[in-house]
Amino acid sequence: MKILALEGIDGAGKTTLAGMVKVPGVHVSAEPYTEMYTKLIESSRWKDPVELALLFAADREIHLKSLPKASLYLFDRYFFSSVAYQYEAGIEWVLEVNRKFPYPERTVLIDLPVELALARISADKFDFQEKREKLSKVREIYLYLAEKFDFIILDGREPKDVLYSKLEGIIQELL
Repeated sequence: MKILALEGIDGAGKTTLAGMVKVPGVHVSAEPYTEMYTKLIESSRWKDPVELALLFAADREIHLKSLPKASLYLFDRYFFSSVAYQYEAGIEWVLEVNRKFPYPERTVLIDLPVELALARISADKFDFQEKREKLSKVREIYLYLAEKFDFIILDGREPKDVLYSKLEGIIQELL
């Protein structure tokens, strides 16, 4: 199973880029994958990072078992998102929870400064200062993970057609 993971903070452009991919043999999907887990994760009840990490891992398990046959799987978020967003549970612990899942062939981090990401996100959905602080920490963790696990880093400030061209090149290398 060949996996290409797209990672980045909220507003970085992952979903936009993933939505542009129409390459034969490439199956594109986004976390959370299943409707049941989407509802659980989005409910206000689930805020504890340990609980969230476990919910995302359970969702990932169900998703991976239900994938159609493809030459390459492009995931708009994969287990490194859990590591970055549920960092309060402990980076090493979240990595351990996700150890059983197939490791991606490549992980692409779309890096974007927090202020630009916030400008792309609808401001009525969150407390601005709280979101800024959270995204700053998540971005810091993504950059740490990128160095530790040899991610490809793309500059999220570049036009989406330029980013897509780079992503398509990575896809072609993996096919």
